[in-house]
Amino acid sequence: MKGGKIIPYQLNNIGAKTTQDFQTKLRTSFLVARDESLKYAEGYVLIDDGNSSNSYAMNDTSVHQNFTYWKLRYAEKSINFWVQEGDFTYEPPKGYQIHLLENIQILNAEDLKDSNFACYLGLNL
Repeated sequence: MKGGKIIPYQLNNIGAKTTQDFQTKLRTSFLVARDESLKYAEGYVLIDDGNSSNSYAMNDTSVHQNFTYWKLRYAEKSINFWVQEGDFTYEPPKGYQIHLLENIQILNAEDLKDSNFACYLGLNL
């Protein structure tokens, strides 16, 4: 895996086969592949309902945006999430799990083995 990237994924350990299964039964995880020299990584994740095709009117404020396009960045021992496009307050339909965090795994993290502190600020992560 190329260093410097953050990859979102859903671990299908329940045999999910349909889009609805992935939306309602699996949470999202992130694999952080830090660049070996810079100790930096970035990536994106789109959170939406998985069904609507008319919700992606990027940069069009006259249309309600039923998605959130998040940018993620790992730098200096912290992971930041911010909205690149879409609606910051968007939540998928009731019962969905895709917008909830399951796991974050950091690769090339030998220098973090003595870290013993974590802090969270934000919405429903």
